[in-house]
Amino acid sequence: MQVEHLQGKWLDFWVARVVGDGASLPYSTDWAGGGPLIDRHHINLQYFENYEMDSRMLVNEWGARITTFDYPPSKRYYGATALIAAMRCLVATEFGEDVPEGV
Repeated sequence: MQVEHLQGKWLDFWVARVVGDGASLPYSTDWAGGGPLIDRHHINLQYFENYEMDSRMLVNEWGARITTFDYPPSKRYYGATALIAAMRCLVATEFGEDVPEGV
């Protein structure tokens, strides 16, 4: 499954794998779970109200990417909320753009 489409319990499951947590917390919907990960992993968030990027129109979406000194910068992942975008970014950074379905 493509990480850019992960959401809900499956997104939280893969975040738990990144952080080594046996229990899947609601990382993508609860700032108490996902917020500290944004800080720890230096995830940069940006809100797009009406913006065209890479031939894609972004309307009321959040973008997230890991802040590094590398060039080109890391790929940006999107979501309806800042937490969803950030957690997708975190999972993709650890496991790549695709993860197994139904694990």
